[in-house]
Amino acid sequence: MLTNIKRDSRSPVQLQGKIVARSNQPEFLCTVIDLSQAGACLWLGTTFGIPDTFRLLIEDERAPRLCKVAWKKDHRLGVSFV
Repeated sequence: MLTNIKRDSRSPVQLQGKIVARSNQPEFLCTVIDLSQAGACLWLGTTFGIPDTFRLLIEDERAPRLCKVAWKKDHRLGVSFV
């Protein structure tokens, strides 16, 4: 049986971001390359050391978004907003 699941369409963007995990861990700079209400795709130098959940600060946004990693591939990271 097939279900009709509407997926939020992501819009291509190029916004600077910062991954903040915990106060005792380093921050990671990233570029948000696509964005939707439900999640985003991030590009960074390496995905090594990125925790499964973190806060994402996106340029021009006041509040950080809580993220959960959905997938990792090479220099890209897919996240869903919690």
